Amino acid sequence: MKVIINALKVYQDIYRKIKGETCEEVEAFIQLVKSYDKLSIIEFSKKLEGMKEESKEKKNQDVDIKTLGKYYYEFSHSSQLMTDELKDFLEKNKNQLFIKALNCDLEEAYNLIECIELKTLKTNQLKFLGYALLDIELKGKNKSEQKKQLLQLLWKTIENQKMNGVYEKSF
Repeated sequence: MKVIINALKVYQDIYRKIKGETCEEVEAFIQLVKSYDKLSIIEFSKKLEGMKEESKEKKNQDVDIKTLGKYYYEFSHSSQLMTDELKDFLEKNKNQLFIKALNCDLEEAYNLIECIELKTLKTNQLKFLGYALLDIELKGKNKSEQKKQLLQLLWKTIENQKMNGVYEKSF
């Protein structure tokens, strides 16, 4: 990789002499591959392949969380039985507040989720709560944004349920 990095640096020098400025893309790429300068091209290629596999596994895990969350939503809103996969997922999650939030009404779930510290809550648990409680996909760049969105949507749903209750009582 050192040879490739040096070739990019030479290209950068030529570009600088011709244009009078550096090429930002080349500079960014040099900085990106600098940490791999001790690897051979074959080792670097294998490293890239490993990164591709990791991203595929993460995608599969996200699909599983979505599926499990939807299973739980169906389980809690109908007479559908809990699947073995769902039981396994819930048993693996040791966060007591996470489990309690699934087994109570939405208002109590809101209060419990609000109390859970972000460092003890995993991203897949947050996504699961979104699907399991509201059948929605949480958006956000990080856990903080996702938790905030979940709490906002729970609050909105709780308020709608209260308003529907008031409306039904008036008739």
